Amino acid sequence: MNTPRYRRKIGKKLLRMILGGIVLVLLIGVIVFLAVFHVKEVEVVGNTRYTTEDVQAEVLKGPFASNSFLMSVFRKKIQTEKMPFVSSIEVEMVSSHKLRLHVNEKQVIGYVRYLDCNMYFDKDGIVVESEVAPEVSDVIQAEDADSDVVEPEEIRDENETTYHAAVTDIPFITGLKFRHVVMEEKLPVENEGVFNTVLGIARIVDKYEIQPERVEFDDNYNITLYYGNIRVTLGPDTLLEEKITRVAAILPKVSGKSGVLHLEDYSKGTVNIIFTEDVPEEETDDQDKEADTSGEGEGDSGDDTSGDDITGDEDTDSEADTSGGGETDPGADTSGDEETDSGTDTSGTGESTSQNMETDGGDSDGGY
Repeated sequence: MNTPRYRRKIGKKLLRMILGGIVLVLLIGVIVFLAVFHVKEVEVVGNTRYTTEDVQAEVLKGPFASNSFLMSVFRKKIQTEKMPFVSSIEVEMVSSHKLRLHVNEKQVIGYVRYLDCNMYFDKDGIVVESEVAPEVSDVIQAEDADSDVVEPEEIRDENETTYHAAVTDIPFITGLKFRHVVMEEKLPVENEGVFNTVLGIARIVDKYEIQPERVEFDDNYNITLYYGNIRVTLGPDTLLEEKITRVAAILPKVSGKSGVLHLEDYSKGTVNIIFTEDVPEEETDDQDKEADTSGEGEGDSGDDTSGDDITGDEDTDSEADTSGGGETDPGADTSGDEETDSGTDTSGTGESTSQNMETDGGDSDGGY
């Protein structure tokens, strides 16, 4: 029985058993490996412009997505073009069943409008991203809808995901002058110190959660913040923290109004803040009409009345100055009313009404 042919048969059988055992061990090892490092929990940190779900959808894809060990080794640092405001995403294996995704966002502090695009820049003024302005995009879509030109249909992957960053907290900057914009290069403005100013404003308004719709710089780099119909004139880049702190306290008190909140001359000793309220155009027109007809009271139409009472009051002082010199009694009330409202514009221009917002002694911060 112990022939060479028999020994070869036994050897082949033994070899198959060994190979089968190795395969079985490897299979068990793979199953154990996949079970031990199976991802059950994913934590996302550092994301402010994209949701946690968006980040997970971008990172957790491919053959390694469900294994924490393989993700931390082969996809340790991920860069994606689908998230333009993210520089990279780093994958950390916290435990065998948990991953932590560190989102490194580009530090965008503002954006300017250039050639119908929003150009976003960082704290150094470097343009890091661009996108077609929403209103421009809407116009393009509307024009395309009315066009008779047939464009080729674009076939998109039904599983493809488009991520939209939350950029509502980035201020729109106007008034900066530049002739060109180049991606990954600094905005060519005359005063590069304006970038530090924008950074300071962005941090402070974010702290008090009073994001303006627009931040405007004039030719001298004086600052104006726009909140709907409220314009806040901050003046130069001085005492920004103190100024915006006062703005945060005052804005709720002038909500729904239209006018200018003056802080351009603010100093550490300032107690009162002036709010100049806009007067509606209709009221201005009415005041202009009253001014035009105010001299139609009793009197000789042929006399020189340049110095007369022009309030429209029919009771005219018989001793009024009719000499044509136009001198008026400095103590006389020429407003047409016995009492003058100090807070009302009585100049006849109808442009604005100024209010002196005094600080309540009991409220050191919340007063005007």
